[in-house]
Amino acid sequence: MVTRDPSLLRLSDRLNELPNGAVHWFEGPDIVQRRYPLVAEDLARLKRALHDVGLRPGMRVGAVPSNRYEWLLLELALVDLECVSVVFPPEAAETTPPVDLCDRYDLNLLLSFSNVKPHDVAHLGDFADVETGRVRARPVGPPSRELDPDVFTMVFSSGTTGRMKCLMISRRGTEEQIRAFGRAMTFRSDDSILVALPFSIYQQRLMLYTALWYGFDILITRADRIFHALKDMRPTIVAGPPMLYEAVERHFQALRPAKQRTLNILADAIRYLSPGPLRRRAQRRVFASFHQAFGGRTRFLLSGAAANKRSTLLLFERVGLPLYQAYGLTETGFLSWNLPGANRIGSVGRPVFDGSLKFAADGEIIAELEWPQTLGYFDAAPDESRQTFLARNRIATGDIGRLDEHGYLHLAGRKKEIIVTNGGYKVHPQDLEQKLVSVTGAARAVVFNGEPFSGIVALLVTESHADLARMRAAATDLNRRIPQPSRIARVMFTETLFTPENGLLNRNLKVNRQAVKERFERQLVEDGPVQAV
Repeated sequence: MVTRDPSLLRLSDRLNELPNGAVHWFEGPDIVQRRYPLVAEDLARLKRALHDVGLRPGMRVGAVPSNRYEWLLLELALVDLECVSVVFPPEAAETTPPVDLCDRYDLNLLLSFSNVKPHDVAHLGDFADVETGRVRARPVGPPSRELDPDVFTMVFSSGTTGRMKCLMISRRGTEEQIRAFGRAMTFRSDDSILVALPFSIYQQRLMLYTALWYGFDILITRADRIFHALKDMRPTIVAGPPMLYEAVERHFQALRPAKQRTLNILADAIRYLSPGPLRRRAQRRVFASFHQAFGGRTRFLLSGAAANKRSTLLLFERVGLPLYQAYGLTETGFLSWNLPGANRIGSVGRPVFDGSLKFAADGEIIAELEWPQTLGYFDAAPDESRQTFLARNRIATGDIGRLDEHGYLHLAGRKKEIIVTNGGYKVHPQDLEQKLVSVTGAARAVVFNGEPFSGIVALLVTESHADLARMRAAATDLNRRIPQPSRIARVMFTETLFTPENGLLNRNLKVNRQAVKERFERQLVEDGPVQAV
């Protein structure tokens, strides 16, 4: 493991120091591998080409990335050239004319990789100057807003008003995150990390930086090919959303009851073995199919986009797949994480930085960081900037939480999503949803205040219409055991899958609660009150 302090400005130097490291990606059904020294040659050609079209330090370059090798090269080239990348998610580029993007963000160049062939990085025919169609750096006048010299990229996330927020990312704050990874994890030269979520999500780029600095391989794929990539690329480190791990749990639940009982008995027996190589070998043997689903080389799995179901975490513990839940925001970087030897199921781990988590009177988590990952919003609704960035190093997360007696952080849900009943009682949807999933076996649960009908509505996602009576009975039993003000007034069922394409998940694969409520509340209005629990 590298012991020097990381610097983003030296990441490209690492390529020549790692002769055995490589980037791997798919071309059709085949996996392509490119050793880091050859990546360095490609990068040098791209940097010369970008310099030749007029890019200079401080210029702003817009791009709509895809999970491809060429984007990794562009990422490293812009860091080396000390340009500021403005990384648009596809939905922003699809809904805003390119010229407007250039004007709004003072872009000198807007880049596309729609038809670039692998390794043909010196050819910039698909890099477009949106005004002229020619490839050149577009001169702009004085920027509408000067950036802090520490800002090296700008990224986007969803705002509370539905408007995209543009965040200014700190180089120093990012380096502090990389340092924290090095302190927390024992990386090895034979490690490889799978990056599957869109590169426009900043945490995915952070994984790329970390892999290069600590000297291990990068595996690039798309989210829709993640299971294929797990099996064929055989990563040792996977950073994925809860949906990935829940799919494995559903596979277990689909096994014949007798098979499930046998595996559970064996898992209980293995727990009596002393922790260490013997227990791990037994788990890999008994649960071979689960390990092979992740390629058979997994050292640890990370999840942090949203809360994991407790049942999912327990299953992975029993089969010997080390799944660690973490917590953070793009604004702050990672704030807490579970680690090998310090993992408490149901929590999101201990603070990454000692003393960095404070709590407002209402329980909201306030991050106090010497070097936060984000230096503020470049573009957001006025109230969002004021409510989030309380000071340069003090950021309101919008999440309600608490530290337990052992220093582990537990989340109750988003502050803005708290349901306040007619009697003034506050209900945290996430807590109630987790209980519903646990007792009913639903694939997902979403609760909301069911206007125009008073009371809490629970929407349960099921894969089988035959389960409805059993699930309703389980929800009824739960209702008897929770405080009366938080009881569910009505229950609805759907077999609709939540996806980014239908808008019920956002691009981070988190539930879009507003979209869910609007879609299924219309059903309440059209059909009238559904059967009470």
